[in-house]
This record gives sequence, C-alpha cells and structure tokens, in this order.
Amino acid sequence: AVCMVSAEFARSAGLAVGDRVPLSLYLANKAESPQWEFGFQVQWRGGRSPGLLNAAGEPYSVFFEQAYEIVGLYDTFRLAGSKNGTGEIARNMFIVPTASVTASDAENIGAFGAMNRYTTSFQIPNGTIDEYRTAYEQNVPESVRTHLQLTFDDNGYSKVVGGLENLRTAAIILFAAGLLSALAILVLLLYFFIVKQKKRTAIERSLGMSKNQCRVSLVSGVVVLSAVAVILGTVCSSVLFDKVQTLDLTGQNEHTFSTEYSLWARDENAVETEDAENTGALEVVIPAAMTVLTTGLSVILVNRSLKYELIEMLNK
Repeated sequence: AVCMVSAEFARSAGLAVGDRVPLSLYLANKAESPQWEFGFQVQWRGGRSPGLLNAAGEPYSVFFEQAYEIVGLYDTFRLAGSKNGTGEIARNMFIVPTASVTASDAENIGAFGAMNRYTTSFQIPNGTIDEYRTAYEQNVPESVRTHLQLTFDDNGYSKVVGGLENLRTAAIILFAAGLLSALAILVLLLYFFIVKQKKRTAIERSLGMSKNQCRVSLVSGVVVLSAVAVILGTVCSSVLFDKVQTLDLTGQNEHTFSTEYSLWARDENAVETEDAENTGALEVVIPAAMTVLTTGLSVILVNRSLKYELIEMLNK
C-alpha cells in the first residue's frame, strides 16, 4: 500500500514523503489517458469526462478504500509543441500499484473505449520483438490484426545489443588467438628447455645427480620462467583492461543502454557484483591453470628423457 503523488499537489495539500493518506476509489476511466484530469475534458474534449452517476442514475459508491504511504513525488511538464501522440500524467494524481487494489471495479466503470497508446501498454523482454511479432501473427486472427497497430520502443536496445554481439565475436576471436599463442609459446618453451636438454641431463647424471635432482633442475627453471611470464601478463592485461573500460571509444557517452528506470535496475547491483567476482576469479584461475599445465607437461617430458639409459643418452 504505497503511492506516488505529484509534487505540486503535495505542496498544496501539505503532504510529504512518509505520510499516509486514505484513498477512496469511486470509478474507473478506461477510455482516456491518465493525462486528462477529472472535469478537464468537459472544457477541452467536448464533455467526454465520465460522470459521477452510474447506469441507474445513482452516484457511484466507493468500491475500495485503503490508506497509502507516500514513497515518492513526481513532476509533470506541460511543454508547448510536444510531439503528437505522446502522453503525460496528470498533475493531481495518486499513482498506486494495481495489485494493491484487491476489489473489482466491474460495477464502477465510468467510461470505456477502444485500446490506444494512452490506455494500453505492455512489456516484453528486450531483444524479443521479432519473436513476439511471429507469435502475434500466428495466434491473433488477421481480422483482429487489421484493427491493431503495435509500436515497440526499446530505447535503443536493439542497436546497442547489435554492437555488443559484434564485440562479443571479436572478443572470442581474440581469446582464441591468445590461447593458441600461449599454447604455441608453451610448446616452444618445453621443446627448447626440456626436450632439447637430453645432453644436459646425461652430463648431470654422469656427475652423480639423481633422477629427482635432474627433474628439479629442469622443471624448476621452466616453472619459474613461465610463472614470471604469466604473472606479468596478467598484471599488464588487468591494467590495460581497466584503462580501456574508462575510455569513450565512440567519442560520446551515448553508446550504453541505461537500465536506471527499467526492471533490470533491481538486479543491477547483484549483476555488477557477480561480474566483478567472476573477473577476479578468472585473473587467478587462468594463470594458475597455465602454471600447473606447464609444470605437468615439464614433468612428463623430463620423465621420458630419464627413461633412457645413461650410456645411450651419452652416445646420442
């Protein structure tokens, strides 16, 4: 049981956020936009304002009463030359949640009319306009569709998401290229520092070093080298990523899709926290995985070299 009221009305009535106001609902006007205040249409719209008498000629009785807490104020703007087809909300109006009205207004409808952009709107998930159109054409008879015109407004989401898909494709290509480069460097590293070091291993063993000491001698150098490289790469990439995040690559600040007033806003903090946690985890998991992979492959290759007899290795 919460509501919003215009700041103008609140000032004139001495109301403020946090006050509780008892509201009594008498009738529903389902023909006009909420922009038209009661009685205002009589002068400007040819007397189309709903009357206070029902079909029986008796005054409408209250069909629902509830005390509402004011949780916000709003302002309206009456701009001359506003775009045709746009609608505002009334200056003196309480906005309450539909679900808070638990009684039916079936016997208290003061006016009704055809659906239009002022009285009928709905929300669908972003990016599903084409899917909705297909379902609409398949399920709504053509005789009905000829009398309906649907207008979709996603506030630029379609354009933004197209650019994001392109960025995603580019990011996948860059990730694949980076992964292949890392694997290629790893293969070369192991080839030159492990596989090609059989002579060194043979000399070390002939000098009395055990197989475990030979393993440590070869693997430790590779692991230290790869660990330093991975750490430096991770730090540099993180710094560069943060720098790129702050850049406006388009030269203007209108390339993002704001969810400030959408249903996503309620989950925005959770999403940002989750993304931050995922990014932080990747910065640890990927370097650790590369280091473990390097260590494991180094040990495997060293063990293969150590399987040869010492005399055979010296002869080679």
